[in-house]
Amino acid sequence: MDENLIVKRKTRKPLLFISMASMVMLFAAFTSAYIVSKNGAGLTWDVIVLPTPFLISTILIVLSSITMYLASKAIKVGDSSKMKTYLGATLALGLGFAIYQFIGFDELNEMNKYFAGTKSTPASSYIFAIIGMHFAHMVAGLISLMVTFFKARSGKYSAENHLGLELTAVFWHFLDVLWIYLYIFLSFSNDL
Repeated sequence: MDENLIVKRKTRKPLLFISMASMVMLFAAFTSAYIVSKNGAGLTWDVIVLPTPFLISTILIVLSSITMYLASKAIKVGDSSKMKTYLGATLALGLGFAIYQFIGFDELNEMNKYFAGTKSTPASSYIFAIIGMHFAHMVAGLISLMVTFFKARSGKYSAENHLGLELTAVFWHFLDVLWIYLYIFLSFSNDL
């Protein structure tokens, strides 16, 4: 293995894991604050049921994680053609996730649930903040995915050298698991 690649692997992977650990802490803080605020004295807490587009986006991101896994598996055996196909599918599903997130935000607004202002409530503000913060990280994931896709189309990855794809896959799977946690949390938060 190329010495430069070994150095990149030894530095970039730990940095990715450190950034993911900080994201876990951020969302743990958000969800903890949600629970504390919900159960705090003096707040009127409204019941909010997540609109269906958030369920659809959940299905899309799970499917995108599957196609990302297949892309990673394909490049490890040197099948760059399948890797490109699965990576393109992952990108399309990721963009579908983003579109359905926006549709979900619109439906929340149609339900008179807002992030801020005189019409907002603590519950709606938290939901917008939590989903919005995940969406911001998702944009970073989509950018990484686009860069990886275009590098793959340019033939930059091989069975011996696919670190960029590997790092993108780890981050993408992390965003998937994080969203599933948030979706379940927000879906059942009325019962907490």
